[in-house]
Amino acid sequence: MPRGFRGGEKHARAIESLIARDGDCCWYCRGQFVPGKRTRTIDHVIPLAAGGRSRLDNLRLACTRCNHAKGALTGEAYAVSRGLAIRQRLVAKEQRRILGAVLPKTAYHHPRIEWFGEGRWACRSCHVSSLAGRWSPATVPCQPPSRWLPLTAWVRVDT
Repeated sequence: MPRGFRGGEKHARAIESLIARDGDCCWYCRGQFVPGKRTRTIDHVIPLAAGGRSRLDNLRLACTRCNHAKGALTGEAYAVSRGLAIRQRLVAKEQRRILGAVLPKTAYHHPRIEWFGEGRWACRSCHVSSLAGRWSPATVPCQPPSRWLPLTAWVRVDT
């Protein structure tokens, strides 16, 4: 007899029940499940290897990375692990980037930068400069916005 859920109707019902109970995100890292990016897996809070059962009170939705990293640890042991803390920070940063609160690293690349010494610089692409030497080019986004925003965000449409 196979262990756990291997797919099929029972697996689909379990997923639906877990989504209704816990929401459609990873129980551990809180990342949203997106097709092609983050896949739903069923995790046993108390692993089968440690005597856990395949009942809904022992099951959680987890992304593939969290489920694999947790392995045979209990849910409590994985919840305090350093690996999960790192994963949660990465997922939170990803969520901020999706919401537009954080620009991608490519937004801070100044392709035609000239240095004048003593921290003074100017970018000939975006016409931004720090001649007083107060700002690092790594903290000032390069323009035009077409480098880091989708085309629809900056094109003016006359109606």
